[in-house]
Amino acid sequence: MGRGTGRAVTRGPAFCDSSALVPTVIQPSDASCTEAAQLVNRYDLRAADALQLAAALVWCQHVPTGRVLLTADEKLRDAALLCGFDANQL
Repeated sequence: MGRGTGRAVTRGPAFCDSSALVPTVIQPSDASCTEAAQLVNRYDLRAADALQLAAALVWCQHVPTGRVLLTADEKLRDAALLCGFDANQL
């Protein structure tokens, strides 16, 4: 590992609550992994992208309206939009 930058580093999906800008780490669970498998089939996503989307859905308690998901992946963005997120592509 390199030198610290003074910024906290998290492993796994992290999402920021825009009002507080505090990262929230969603730990994998059996339910989120099952949901990710369904998202792979429903939206033809890669496994990692489906896990990210499943974690985002857990984070917002499956009410994505008004929540933003940022991604550089067009397919993940499209799936997030279909799930109800306001998705922005980087």
